Amino acid sequence: MVQARSRGGLFKRVFSFFIVCGSFPLVVFLVIFTAFVHSAFAQQVTLAWNPNTEADLGGYRVYSGTASRTYPNISNVGNSTNCTISGLTAGSTYYFAVTAYDNAGNEGGYSNEVTYTVPTTPPPTSQPQELVISATPYISWYLGAQSTRMLYAQSFKAMGPKIGSVAVALARYRSPNMPVRVSIRTAPGGSILASAQILPSQVTSTDYRNPSWINLTFSSPLTVTQGSRYYLVLDVTTHNYNNYYRVPMGKNVYTDGTAYQSALTVRSDVDLVCRLTFGQQ
Repeated sequence: MVQARSRGGLFKRVFSFFIVCGSFPLVVFLVIFTAFVHSAFAQQVTLAWNPNTEADLGGYRVYSGTASRTYPNISNVGNSTNCTISGLTAGSTYYFAVTAYDNAGNEGGYSNEVTYTVPTTPPPTSQPQELVISATPYISWYLGAQSTRMLYAQSFKAMGPKIGSVAVALARYRSPNMPVRVSIRTAPGGSILASAQILPSQVTSTDYRNPSWINLTFSSPLTVTQGSRYYLVLDVTTHNYNNYYRVPMGKNVYTDGTAYQSALTVRSDVDLVCRLTFGQQ
């Protein structure tokens, strides 16, 4: 008996056997296994088996279906010893088997059968995902310089179900003394879902082209809807024409978001220089 190699979440046992093709025995030792494919939401599966060593091996056929030993789907994979079956339906169970055939087209019997149930939810992401909206300053906006420049925002699409942290870039002009609130909202001037604060002492750079990067975490990861639009907002409560912050803006490289120069004023040519980290927890 041959043990299958482990790859992904399923582990199968198979056994060696003889397939009779024509007037001679064709010895086949098949190993078949499945593997999760995280990037495709596990809606495809990879099968593989040990190669046959007969000189006149013509190739292999892979059979699949949603009932045991009933295979409406057939794939001729030639001499390849693996194949990927895609287009599977979440929550359904699939059955797979392999046959070998010789150069004359004689086909042997089915291998052992393996099954795979497609997950109904994506597998957890082990590593956080970072969304860099923009990283290279192009111009800067003046946060807190006047009453009409007390709030800037950037829209974005959530990459995961949790927002764990935010990093924003700032520089200062002279000596602003008002803290900057950084929040996630439902609209530029809408409800605050989570917020953190940047103190004036944290902003040490006076050059917006080489700004201070401030990393912020919320008291607990913010739950969001993956793929939905949210807003990262920077705002202050007072203004001073002689002492304010310079907010670096990058060229419009983030296609899924828009910058706001106030709660209502849209700028489609630039993006806020910032990063957001998404995760499962």
